[in-house]
Order: sequence, then C-alpha cells, then structure tokens
Amino acid sequence: MNLFELLVSAIAAGMTHAARAEDGPVVSPPAPIRRRGTFDYLGEDGRSHFMFHLARRSDRSVRVYILKHPSYGGRSEGVHETHRLFGNDREWICWTGDLWNTADALVVAAEWAERTCGYIETGRFERRR
Repeated sequence: MNLFELLVSAIAAGMTHAARAEDGPVVSPPAPIRRRGTFDYLGEDGRSHFMFHLARRSDRSVRVYILKHPSYGGRSEGVHETHRLFGNDREWICWTGDLWNTADALVVAAEWAERTCGYIETGRFERRR
C-alpha cells in the first residue's frame, strides 16, 4: 500500500483527530496538545497511550517524533519490526515519502500507533481486527 492509499484508508476509517492551522495542529480529544507540536494519542483499545512531537524540517516537511509508546513486552524492538528510526537520541516514525502538513502527519502518527498496538498483541505490524 502506498502513502496515498494508506492516508485515504486511515482517513476513511476515522483515524485523524486533526485540522490544519497556521500556528500548529488543532487536535481534539483524545489527543490534546501538551505544548506546541506535541500531542497525546489514545489507542482504539482505550488503554494504549502514545505521545508524539511534530517538527518542521529544513526542507519544510514534517517529521513525527515518538516521545512515548507502550512497552513492546516480549516482542522485538528492532527498527524493522517496529517501523522506527533513531538519531541524535530521538526516535521517529519510519515512513516512505515526505509529509508536508500537520494533518497528514497526525494521520500517520495515529496509523502507526494502531499498527504498533497490533504488533504488540499479535507480532504483526498491522491493525488489530
């Protein structure tokens, strides 16, 4: 599935809680903004808590940094299995292509969170059924 198909699928599934604003993301519960660019996401299971930070890069694309996620328990925490990248003591979502606005970045963060919940539960990086 390419980036466009995944975004359309996530939007159709009601995964986004965001609207674009010039001064940062506008997020409604269950993802309140803590400080500019930082927001919480509560998984569809009602238990899994995530925290993300959206940062504009020098090329104007948006990167989704992962500040908090549930424990992987006994599952591998490798970058391939968990779709994360690391650098400069930070971790971010591994995503094909660039994200150019906060609304798309929030959709990607929510989709990654739900797939992470699926991975923790089943060992496969996909949404729970």
